[in-house]
Amino acid sequence: MPLGLKAEIIKTLSFVLPALSEIYGSHWEESMDILSAVFRETNGGEDSLPLLVSSFRLFSKLKSISEDDSNDDVQDAWSDRKTNLFNDVASTIDKFGKHPRTSPFIGVF
Repeated sequence: MPLGLKAEIIKTLSFVLPALSEIYGSHWEESMDILSAVFRETNGGEDSLPLLVSSFRLFSKLKSISEDDSNDDVQDAWSDRKTNLFNDVASTIDKFGKHPRTSPFIGVF
């Protein structure tokens, strides 16, 4: 699947999931698993930046939803996966440090 399409899917989830915060179901676990897979599979190239931006936004939304008065499914899914998600985010950020020639952050700092 092209990275641009993945980015649009993740972006859509960022808009839809907050509206579903009171709905129970496995979609919470599946969304977090998809997010984790995106972080693990994304390389440090510039072509992946739109996907990463969308993924970071979804990560933030899921974290926020889990901290609100959401249903138990959201809170349980976040509790079970938050350590791995934070590790995946850190690993993804680290990938950009390992590719200094392709890093979009060169010269910014």
